Amino acid sequence: MVFGIVPYRPFRLDSLNKGRLLDAINADMDELQRSMLEYVRRHGPAAEKAKAVLTIKISLCCVEPIVPRFDVRVEPAITIPKSPPSVSTAEFEMDDKTGKPQLMVQDFPRQAEPGPRLPFEESDETVDQETGEVTQKGRAAPAAK
Repeated sequence: MVFGIVPYRPFRLDSLNKGRLLDAINADMDELQRSMLEYVRRHGPAAEKAKAVLTIKISLCCVEPIVPRFDVRVEPAITIPKSPPSVSTAEFEMDDKTGKPQLMVQDFPRQAEPGPRLPFEESDETVDQETGEVTQKGRAAPAAK
C-alpha cells in the first residue's frame, strides 16, 4: 500500500528501523552469547544456573489520533549475570603499626585458575585433574614458587 511518495509495509519486525531491526537484534544475540560464554569461562562451576537475558520492549505511542499515527519504539536490553558471591573470613586483630583494632583476612598468594575448556575451544594446554598441573604439548608447566 502506498500513501503519498513513501511506500508502507505491514507492521512487522522486518519492517521496523528501515528494515535494520532484525540485524540489530541478531547483533544483540551475538553479544548475549559472547558475554555468557566469557562469564562461564571466568566463573567455571559457579556459573551453573546463571542466565543472560535479551529483552526486547516494543511500544506503540499514539501521536496523532485523527489520522491515526503512532511512534514505534524498540528498546533491546541485555542483562548479564553479576559475578557470583565470594566469601572470605576476617578476624579481629590489633594493627601492629597503629595499635588500632581492625579486621584482617588471610593473605593467600593469588593463583591463576584455568577456566573450563569449552568443547569447541582449541588449546595446547592440558590440566591434570588430580594435581591441577598445567602442561603444554609435551612440556611441564613451570614449578609453582
